[in-house]
Order: sequence, then structure tokens, then C-alpha cells
Amino acid sequence: MAARRQFDVVVWGATGFTGHLVAKYLANAPGAHNLKWAIAGRNESRLNAIKEELVGINPECSKVGILLGDSSNQESLDAIIKQTRVVICMTGPYALYAPGVVDACVRFGTDYLDLTAESPWVKQNIDRYHEDAKAKKTFILHSVGFDSIPADLGAYMMAKYVQETYGKDVSTVSSYVSLRGGASGGTAASGIDIVEKGGRSAMANPFFLAGPNRPKLPSVMPKLIGYSKDIKKWFAPFFMTPANQQVVYRTNALVANQTDATDKYSTNFYYKEVMAVPTMLHAAIITFVLAMAAFFVQFSPVRWVAKKFLPPPGTGPSAEKRAKSFFRYELVADVVDPEPGKPAKVFGQISGGDPGYDESAKLIAEAALGLVHDRTKMRTQGGVVTPAFAFGKVLIERLKAAGIKIGTADSHAALREAMGQRK
Repeated sequence: MAARRQFDVVVWGATGFTGHLVAKYLANAPGAHNLKWAIAGRNESRLNAIKEELVGINPECSKVGILLGDSSNQESLDAIIKQTRVVICMTGPYALYAPGVVDACVRFGTDYLDLTAESPWVKQNIDRYHEDAKAKKTFILHSVGFDSIPADLGAYMMAKYVQETYGKDVSTVSSYVSLRGGASGGTAASGIDIVEKGGRSAMANPFFLAGPNRPKLPSVMPKLIGYSKDIKKWFAPFFMTPANQQVVYRTNALVANQTDATDKYSTNFYYKEVMAVPTMLHAAIITFVLAMAAFFVQFSPVRWVAKKFLPPPGTGPSAEKRAKSFFRYELVADVVDPEPGKPAKVFGQISGGDPGYDESAKLIAEAALGLVHDRTKMRTQGGVVTPAFAFGKVLIERLKAAGIKIGTADSHAALREAMGQRK
């Protein structure tokens, strides 16, 4: 845990598209009042332009610092990291541009957050830094955006609701994801980088990040295409499921290793994540497209073409297009050995606006503010851990206050009514 520093938060990579959105969010966030923070990157003129924009949003941003550094210059990174309590790292693909930042954060005891879904790199950091960061009570938090906050907090929220309401564990949490809005350029670049570095087998293993304390998969695997009677919608495979499953299973493994283990989901917990779609035809088309993409991405000429047409890192859609985007996680948890007259299933939801950009910026910014303001309410240990393990209810309450809709109920109808949705 960092001692007194010049800054509470530094946004490293603030000149990138989503990094810029993080800075704009902090300029107006209620929790950022009196926050000592800075924007950092390698292009001084662009940083100055961003600061000028921030001052236009909130005159108090005249106090925002500007720090210069380069991912290829460790000395410059060290000079930035040792000045702050928390760093929000927005430079992807992370396996290429963030190793020096993580290393400096562990050495100087600075909490670290990013948006990565690059599981092979995350595993390297777990193996290399977890015990050292834990000893220093420093948090290294990956996947603190749309990948994988809704999945990770959603599973945690459902397990906690069942435990606190009925004193039972959950055997399965199923997430049905609806969204409008594309993947960011950084996500696309990271996915291609994983394939090119031979990481497909790692992504295919749902327990890749969990360590030795892992549950067994069900003897009969739930369907990844079909119709859900629970939420009355068709579903198909979701492209982010492999990364999200790994984060959820790491959370379950981490809480199971606690001495009290009161947060554990169950011994043989299973997390299912699929995309909710309107019709069976939609489900069939999405399944076919994802299967073809998974096959053809193996070939280097296809990846070369994809790089030419996919949005490059640091770019994103207009504010008007983002305003029309949304995401919704509909969650269903199966209760272990329910009591007579008590529900065998409970329901939850996490929903918000544009997933790939605006809400990812909000999610990671609120997590950073949580590290600054709510540290005493979090787990005392650090380490290379997951958002749900580090924050638990702390982040749920912060996100609710920030406009993310989050709720739980004993029936789907009751949940929709509580969330203000049509029956």
C-alpha cells in the first residue's frame, strides 16, 4: 500500500481514446472532489490539450498534473509510478506496453488497474508478482472494465445474495448478455496478439487463472445455444465468455482460500455466460459467425487483413453512436439444496450504457476512486487479484451511485419491476 504521495491517481495513457474518457469522467465525478490526480503519457502537447479540455469541464482541473513518460523507458515509468497511490493504465495491448508499469507498481507499492482481457499475460503477472504484491498490500487489478466487471461482480453479487438471504451456496450462475456497441480497437488488437503468441489454448481453459483450488465442471455441460425458460429468450455463444469465465473462477478460488471462506460460491461452482438474442435464427447465425472467426483467425493472412480493417487501438466511435449503445447482464443463480418453500433460483441484473468505452471508463475510474476513498472497507491483503475479490460490495455500491443499474430478486418478474422494466 502506497504511503503519502503527491497524487492519489494517475491516468497513464490519457491521450488514448478510452484513457481520454477516463480523464473526462474524473473531471466531473462526485468522488473526485479534492482528488489529487494527473494525466500521463509521452506526448506533452496532446496532454496539454486534454488538460485544457478538462478545465473547460471543471475549472478545478487546473490543478491536474501532467507527467511525461514512455513505455519503453523504465526510468521514466518509475518516476511516474512512485508519485501516485493508484495508477489507471490505459495502454494496450497490455502485454506489449504495460509490463514495465506493473513491475514499477509492485516495487513502489502503487495500486494498479487496467482493462486487459489478455489472460496469458495476466497469468504471468500472477506467477511473478502475486506473493510480492500481497506482502506489500498492493493491488494489481486486471480486467476492471466491461471485461470483466459485470461478469465478476455479477457472480459475486448472486452468490452473496443467496448466502445472506437463505444461508445457501450457488451451484451455477448463468449470465445472459444483451448489448449494442462494438468491441474497442484495443480489445481487437489484444485478441489478435494473443493468437499470434500462441495463447489460444490458455484462453480455452476456463480455470487458467484459478490455480490449484478449482471446482469440477458439471458432468453434463449446460447448452451454449438454445432457449432459456428463466428469462424467456434465445441465447448463443458470447465472444467474451472465455476471458470472463477465467476471472470469475479466479475470484471463487481466491475466496475459497480465505480462512473463513464466507464468500465462496460452492465447491463445484459453474459459471455460464451466453448472449441473449431475439430468435433462434439470430442464435444460429451468431454461432456460425463465431465458429468461422475462431477457425480463420488461426491463419496469419487473415489476421493481417483483420488488422487493416479493424479499428486500431486508441480509436473509437462518436459520442452520438456511444449514446445509443448499452449492455445488460441478466443473471440466474441456482441454489444448492433449497429449503421447502424457498426459491430454487434467484435473479439479478447489471446494466448500463456504452460497454466498450463510456461505461468501461466509468467502471475503472470508480474502482480507482474506491481504492482512494474506501480502502478500509476492502480486503486488507493485496496481490494480483480480481475486482470482485478486492472490492466486493464496495464497488457494487459505488457503481450504483454512479448510475449503473444493479439489482437482485427472487423472481424474474420481481426483478424487472424493481429495475423499472416492462413485464
